[in-house]
Amino acid sequence: ADVEAVKAILEARKTYQVDGGAWYPETCANWEKAEIVVNGNFVALILAGETTADAVAAFNALFA
Repeated sequence: ADVEAVKAILEARKTYQVDGGAWYPETCANWEKAEIVVNGNFVALILAGETTADAVAAFNALFA
């Protein structure tokens, strides 16, 4: 249940930033690429622009 609560909080943060909270158009666009990743009880909000997929893979590798 805690994981789902954290995911909801992070999703709300992402939505807020995408909807203009990040101010600059390029920054808002980067937030659109953000991913919320879960491994067991660990939850990560990964925002790394064009390298988000690499960062997600690195995070997931920690649990392989």
